[in-house]
Amino acid sequence: MAKGAPTRARTVARILDAAEELFGDNGFHATSIEDICRHAGVSRSALYANFPGKDEVFLGLFDRHAAAMVTSIERATEDVSSFPEMVGAILGVLSEVSVDERRWALLSTEFSVYAARNTAAAAMLNDRDRTLRSQFRNILGRIGSEPSDEGVALFVRGAVALYEGAMLQSAVEGADDLPVLLLSQYARFAADRLFASDGGVIEVSR
Repeated sequence: MAKGAPTRARTVARILDAAEELFGDNGFHATSIEDICRHAGVSRSALYANFPGKDEVFLGLFDRHAAAMVTSIERATEDVSSFPEMVGAILGVLSEVSVDERRWALLSTEFSVYAARNTAAAAMLNDRDRTLRSQFRNILGRIGSEPSDEGVALFVRGAVALYEGAMLQSAVEGADDLPVLLLSQYARFAADRLFASDGGVIEVSR
């Protein structure tokens, strides 16, 4: 590894940590590049050496969050042997409620609304969504016969949309059980309709 690589990695981590805290406290739009630099203790040139702009800082957070989620799902599905178990384990990870997850859901929703009006941001976000769907497909494919592309796309899009909506509503209502209740119902639908399951009972793992 090049000598400067660890230093750069630490700088990127500081920028992302600062942005995550500020975006969570104040929102994406209310946080400036200057705010992030000040909070991270880095210069503007250091930030721009790693991120072209604020959109890319958010997308760096998206990548970090997605990688952590995929790792959690891979661990949760290591020993499953059927699609009902697989879907239940995946949705169990998505249904975990914490302050950090609520903050992320709020930030992700804010950026999605912004991307709906910004074609460049939408393109970058869609690229990452496609990568995430591919990772989900690889996980689901470990069971044996792979589900169809259409089934995976519907499952992932539905799960993410329901997850974000449930987390947002949970933040408003303070109802920690809402995500798992909604995702439990979605798990049954996913197995019965999307993956043509063998009829096994799905339980969302927690």
